[in-house]
Amino acid sequence: MTLSYSQAKIVYQGDGETTRWEIPFPYLQTQDLQIVRVAQDGTETVLDGGFSIDTDLNVVCYPVSDSQLLPLAQGEKLLIRRRTPLTQQTDLQMQQAFDPAVLEAGYDKAMMIAQEQAEEISRAVRFPPSSALTQTDAGQYLRNLQQAAEQAAAANSAAQSALLASQTALEAAQQAEEAVQNYVSAAQDYAAQAQLKAEAAAESASDAGDYADNASDSAAEAAESAAEAEQNAAEAEEALADKADLDENGHIPYSQLPAEAQILLGVDFDGVHAQGVRTYGAIGKQWTKSTDSVAGVDDFKDNPIYQGYYALVKYNPALGRAEIVAREGTAEYEAMLASGTEDFDVVRMFHVFYYKKTVNADGSQSIVLSPVALEGFKPSPMHWRNGVLHEWIGITRYAWGKASAALGGMASRTGLVMQTAQTNEWFEERARARGMRIFGIKEASALQMLGTVKYAHLNWQAVLGDGCSLTARTEREVTVGQTEANSVIISKEYRDDFTQGYSFRIGNELYKIVSVEDYDTQNIRINTDTAISSTAGTKVSGALALNGTADAVKGEDGENASMHTITTRRAIIAMGIENLYGNGWKKLSGIMRMGGYSYINPAPDEQYACPTQTDTKGWEKGPAVMTTTGYIKRFADNEALGKHGYLSIPVELGGNADNPVGDYQYSTADSVPRLCTFGGSMENGAGDGAYYLDWNSAVNAVRWNSGALGVFVPMSVQEEIRGLKTALAALETNGAAMAQTNALASEASAGVAQAEVQGNDGGNI
Repeated sequence: MTLSYSQAKIVYQGDGETTRWEIPFPYLQTQDLQIVRVAQDGTETVLDGGFSIDTDLNVVCYPVSDSQLLPLAQGEKLLIRRRTPLTQQTDLQMQQAFDPAVLEAGYDKAMMIAQEQAEEISRAVRFPPSSALTQTDAGQYLRNLQQAAEQAAAANSAAQSALLASQTALEAAQQAEEAVQNYVSAAQDYAAQAQLKAEAAAESASDAGDYADNASDSAAEAAESAAEAEQNAAEAEEALADKADLDENGHIPYSQLPAEAQILLGVDFDGVHAQGVRTYGAIGKQWTKSTDSVAGVDDFKDNPIYQGYYALVKYNPALGRAEIVAREGTAEYEAMLASGTEDFDVVRMFHVFYYKKTVNADGSQSIVLSPVALEGFKPSPMHWRNGVLHEWIGITRYAWGKASAALGGMASRTGLVMQTAQTNEWFEERARARGMRIFGIKEASALQMLGTVKYAHLNWQAVLGDGCSLTARTEREVTVGQTEANSVIISKEYRDDFTQGYSFRIGNELYKIVSVEDYDTQNIRINTDTAISSTAGTKVSGALALNGTADAVKGEDGENASMHTITTRRAIIAMGIENLYGNGWKKLSGIMRMGGYSYINPAPDEQYACPTQTDTKGWEKGPAVMTTTGYIKRFADNEALGKHGYLSIPVELGGNADNPVGDYQYSTADSVPRLCTFGGSMENGAGDGAYYLDWNSAVNAVRWNSGALGVFVPMSVQEEIRGLKTALAALETNGAAMAQTNALASEASAGVAQAEVQGNDGGNI
């Protein structure tokens, strides 16, 4: 190759967002590249992980998403440099065929080494070629350098004063940016220009005397840019208000939206029909459900709001919390899925989003989602937890199923029978022992909005399917009693009701059918994965498979048709989660009913004890609850829901199976504390739905069709920062002298760098 690019390194500035960094110079192999993270104080750390190199695009990806590291912040840098080994491995033989490529490769390597050494030599302290100084003069040379550093420190002090003088102009520019950030990206550009010009007041000064004048000029330019930004915002908002540009639904046509607004996704409902009208960037997007043979259309998957991924989560006793141990697309992920022996949960990771939701008195409503924070938008209630914003939150792909005692008694994994017939406290205790939480009002609120915008429909059953139904299942009697055996004996005439891999029910318990075999000439033995004690006459109901049965769906949304003799449907997958609203009620943590009011737990991550009539346990009184049963007509408005999240709580009944919501609520008027369950009953697939609520489950109730989804809350950025601060404080306590020495060294290094800027002419004195 030819080496027209003479540099062997590049330094990038962090901005809090960028994670892909171009490699502009050639290299022989990726092992020759050294990736260095430079802290704000100049400390350099050579990275040995947390990054990847794309040789096709010549790009370094840092940090990679599964490293859980944060992007480089403002003031941090990423250094990419080439360090070619100082070796020569070409062995030319006499009479050997001449190969120009071999020679050129050797020349290339030698030139690369020369370029790298030239770059290092250029940073060395050296005397000018014409200097008469000798080695004995090095002390005086360094004293001169120290004096220059002190002068640079004085210049830095003057620069700080200049920066303070421009602060007012910067704030004006930032206010203008915030005023128009919903729609007008141009305002952001002008504000950014104002900031850059203000910062240039310090960077472009050549000595302390010039800083004040330059800062004054930059402040004036910043104020001018702020005025331009405000004018631009006014013009943009005037254009947005121009009724002549709105379509028949009162929205700006997609083609006329500013670029920033095209990342928004929205839907409007008229309060009469369950079908919605797409708005903003959702206009024109298509979505169709998937089946076990045909992948559906999904124009939403590329929007940052819906770009999630699957991961395996496992409790780490050393850290005292759960953590991601494998991510989809890796060998580790596939190996763990195949083994099924480790105690992990399969979760669907959802990225933080922001929303604006309006519910009107007539039942009409609008939902708008944004992948970035905008004025008037609130963060996803699922990601905003106890005053902390989390970038990612995981929901178990499957309801927790029955696992061995060695695996904690439950795990979210395909092939396991759904864990049912347990109290809310039972699930909470075991979830927290796994470092996780129970699916609750925050998660239901967020997923309701995500799904409703994506499907543009309030009645998800109409677009995704009804779930399974057991109404056609007749209870059969055990013919031969057995004690502590993993099987039941039933007449042969009922063989078609029991299929390997499916489940059956005795009372409140579900059991997985491992195999079916002949017991004698009259009966069959149904072998299970759990010990059963049964007597002759015990009632047994056959059931469809309740977990992991939608895996064949070719996408993240759809249904899987039944393969059994029953013609009803089986499990449904919605946004990557199986049985989210169907195939079993889900315990809904953080919200319950007492009398005609809901009670909401303001800090469900901290405590989960349910209120009583005499002790609310710190739960707060929420919106009124309809204490009658029927189809939903209207939901609570935003004011009633306040800070607690935006689960759509019904406040008026009188709809029907199709409109305006198509979902049902069940409740009674008693004042006994009642849990809220979410989804639908396995006894009636037509009762499933994303807005179907049951307010009538007793706090300590045990129901065979009540299970739970899990919630994985990774360590947040704030928590990581707190941990780093704690570690830093410990280091400072144990090594104060070393810290002081490092600070002095950093100060001297900064001074030398400034001295070079002040007039060292390329580093030479």
